[in-house]
Amino acid sequence: MIVKLFLFLKSRNLRIIAVNSLLSTLVIIILSSNGALELAELHFFDHLVQKRPERSIDPNIVLVGITESDIKYLNGWPVSDLKLTQILTNIKKQNPRVIGLNLYRDIPVMDGYDTLADFFRNTNNIIGVEYLDEFPHHIEPPVVLKEKKLVGISNFITDRDSSVRRYFLTVSVKSDDNNPKMSLAVMLAFRFLEEEDIQLKAVPNTKSSYQLGESIFHLFKENDGGYAQKKIYGSQILINYRGNSCEKVEQCKFPIVSVEDILEERIDSDFLENKVVILGPFASSLSDSHSTPYTNSNQNLFSGIEIHAHVTSQLIDAALKGDVLFRTWHEFSEWGWLFLWAILGSSFGLYATKRRLALLLFIPLSLSSYGITYWLFLENIWIPFVAPFSSFTLAIVSSTAFIGRLAGKIRNTFGRYLSDEIVETLLDKPGGLNLGGERRTITILTSDLRGFTSFSECHDPEEVIEVLNLYLGKMADVITRYSGTIDEFMGDGILVLFGAPIERDDDPERAIACAISMQQALDKVNEKIIAMNLRPLEMGIGINTGEVLVGNIGSKKRSKYGVVGNQVNLTYRIESYTLGGQILISENTYKSIKEQDQLMILGYEQVTPKGITKTLTIYEVGGIRGKYDLDLSQRIIPREVKVLRPIPKVIPINFYFVEGKDIEEQPHLAYIQKLSEHEAYLLLSNFELLLPEPFSNLKLNFFPANPHSIKGDIYAKVLKNESLIAPQFHISFTSLPQEIYGEFLKIIKCHI
Repeated sequence: MIVKLFLFLKSRNLRIIAVNSLLSTLVIIILSSNGALELAELHFFDHLVQKRPERSIDPNIVLVGITESDIKYLNGWPVSDLKLTQILTNIKKQNPRVIGLNLYRDIPVMDGYDTLADFFRNTNNIIGVEYLDEFPHHIEPPVVLKEKKLVGISNFITDRDSSVRRYFLTVSVKSDDNNPKMSLAVMLAFRFLEEEDIQLKAVPNTKSSYQLGESIFHLFKENDGGYAQKKIYGSQILINYRGNSCEKVEQCKFPIVSVEDILEERIDSDFLENKVVILGPFASSLSDSHSTPYTNSNQNLFSGIEIHAHVTSQLIDAALKGDVLFRTWHEFSEWGWLFLWAILGSSFGLYATKRRLALLLFIPLSLSSYGITYWLFLENIWIPFVAPFSSFTLAIVSSTAFIGRLAGKIRNTFGRYLSDEIVETLLDKPGGLNLGGERRTITILTSDLRGFTSFSECHDPEEVIEVLNLYLGKMADVITRYSGTIDEFMGDGILVLFGAPIERDDDPERAIACAISMQQALDKVNEKIIAMNLRPLEMGIGINTGEVLVGNIGSKKRSKYGVVGNQVNLTYRIESYTLGGQILISENTYKSIKEQDQLMILGYEQVTPKGITKTLTIYEVGGIRGKYDLDLSQRIIPREVKVLRPIPKVIPINFYFVEGKDIEEQPHLAYIQKLSEHEAYLLLSNFELLLPEPFSNLKLNFFPANPHSIKGDIYAKVLKNESLIAPQFHISFTSLPQEIYGEFLKIIKCHI
């Protein structure tokens, strides 16, 4: 019932994704619209501002900052109107294009008021400031400049965290003429651009767009970018800061000079010519410092004249170059962006049920969200990041919770008698697992150690287990790396499936690559075994591809996932033909390889396995090129070259034919003529006896009265050797007891 339910829900995945994505998106839209995410979005905006490359110094603007040393030089603050006139006169001498006076002069300050007023009357390129607020906090501009309409407002817009990210262009107030009041930066930029014959123009058929030179201004709206404002005042834009603050002169984005330099005339006579000059407080004691996106823990605070300068620079560059104004997406586009990430999150939650896979997918998806946001920001397009990422995460959590509840039911039902891997397969791909068994073409690999039985008989059980665990552990790691399914360990033998429970297009290729890697990994196992003063292990591997029955096999009380079929038995037969270090594959596996020229085939043989009437071709594999690029010749411990040496006096032996576990009772006499550590040439004593066929398995025993007192059972495999003449034949030892191995070494060394 649970499986049917899961399959039914799986068939409706698109509906689940759509509904979950829509709900996740609506939740985030509601949160975002109510300002719950605004602060996080603004802080991420600050992060983007700090991470992007800073722009170069603007040569069109010069700051005349009143520093702490200037205050000492002027014998205190505020400076008198007379001294201020002297400062402004020295600035005017250099013919700047426009002067911005970011100092309040609504009332006379000490002596010189009339002199200052005359200066204002005779100067048409100076802009004063006023501060808009309710009485009594409102600060009027100088009377003369107000009459000449050479005044800009100095108010800053601060967000919830007291940072300045937006700037007034104009503010509508009740006044005699009812005209909006422009900000200081706007007044300065417009006066500068007048000489470039650039003026502000309304864009036809729009309510909040204006053209200034090369750029079209889209005024800030309540929900632009990451904002969620209930109401905004005046016309605003987002500030696109050129870079960091002038706390450190070397990082300042504008040339800066002190009042002392101006009064003492220490600067070049044309340094201010044709520039925008902004005069105002720079010293921290004058309390005109503000937080901006570059501010961290009260570090990198911006003075008021810096902020005015950044906006002035932004407006001038926008008019002349057209590339520095921030843009945002329409609100509906942002909602679509949220929905897209919710879809990705829902799909991710439904399908990425493996933790490692989930982590591998979550990281690049998250980085791609960040990368897209950052790339657009570099193009001066600000889109929300926290909202879509929250939509993505919420969709993952909700869809994962749905799958988790269902997975819990499936695990409770089947986890008691299925392995974790099979249960996970049921969860990941329920249609691909038939618990009653299904016919499927898979690739089967089986491996076996040569001579391990005699090794076990000659060593302590603890030593045998230690070697076996070392070997099986290393092999299991390799098999897992190639996504093979270990069906079972049978002593020193391993049965591995490729294509069950999960079928892949490259199952035969992966099986062969796995086999080569297993042989290479055995070298590392042998390094440790040799260090234990033991003989190295040798392994044969057989691979076959064919149709089998895979599924849940057993009884209601006890069952396991496994395979059944003649192709499994055939794989064991193919493996039985191998020598140590060999990999043999069936013709079916060979034909299943999509690009056969990638296989390195060392040779092939025609064989007729027991129980099969048809002759089969088996291939010895030496490597695989292409994607895996593995070669048995790259082994750390290469397969030894067997040099057979003649012995002066032949050694008589009895040999018996072995079929599986059955050993022939009738002995046959033969003589060892040539010998190496691993192979031998034998001569039949009975010329009428048929030579053993290649790949035949033999058991050998020496006569009790042999001259070397050699005792014990030897197992060997008959090799094909066309250079020998009957009744000679060639064998390779597959199991050689340690005592006999030592005696063979003595015999060989005596005749070198």
